[in-house]
Amino acid sequence: MASVVPCATALGGVRSSVASIIEPWDLTTLVVPPRARFYPLEPIGVGTPLVEGLTGYLLRLAEAHAVPVRALTDELHRCAAAAGGGPIGPKRDCARPYRLLSYSVNGVEESAIRWVHALNAATLRDDLMHVTLLAFKDFLCRLSLFRRFRTWCPVCLEEWRASGASVYEPLLWSLRVASVCPATDSRS
Repeated sequence: MASVVPCATALGGVRSSVASIIEPWDLTTLVVPPRARFYPLEPIGVGTPLVEGLTGYLLRLAEAHAVPVRALTDELHRCAAAAGGGPIGPKRDCARPYRLLSYSVNGVEESAIRWVHALNAATLRDDLMHVTLLAFKDFLCRLSLFRRFRTWCPVCLEEWRASGASVYEPLLWSLRVASVCPATDSRS
């Protein structure tokens, strides 16, 4: 049976030289930055006439996560409830995913504020109010502000597709008063 020899006697002065090679550990607690629940996608066109609408942002976010819009909005509802923010809007049962999102989330109502806060928290962004009309809350009447059905500029869509740019829905396309695309002069 081998005898156990204390390290200091067996290695002599080696212990002190090893200690000088190994740097001391820093045992202070690291601050872990917050993690986003959803990808913090950059909104498209902020500051331009073709700024993306919040409904379009939600569609792109669902696509980026490779989940149906319904799954994304359900998770957003859960996140908002867990954060104590209350409901962000009614949950709708509908066969068509786009109908889960009302254009009112692009608008000036309280529901738009709740959706923006919930999405800002889930993506760790702070600029999503710019994809709504909330900046004009004191100037716009919510009645008849939005179209009842989706509309688009086929010229813009084709240009974006052909150039490989992100295809999205500008906020302008959801407005009832907009009848001409400012980028192409096409009528909707």
